[in-house]
Amino acid sequence: MKPNVDLRRRVLDASLALIDSAGLEAFSMREVARRAGVSHQAPYHYFADREAIMAAIVAEGFLRNCARSCSRQVLGSATRTSA
Repeated sequence: MKPNVDLRRRVLDASLALIDSAGLEAFSMREVARRAGVSHQAPYHYFADREAIMAAIVAEGFLRNCARSCSRQVLGSATRTSA
């Protein structure tokens, strides 16, 4: 069975919004599910616990940062070699 990527994304987006608006103290799997508009069990299909959601958020941020950094390095390298 193919995982529902959109549901996973909704859970991550709801988690980010919750942390942003209410802080880590308010972060719970039930509140994430409520904000994502899914059953309270749905986040557990993708994440074992709240720490797993946080790890996924951190990993996404790291990958996004790496991609930006690599783009700058490639662009900077191309500028130097074409000059």
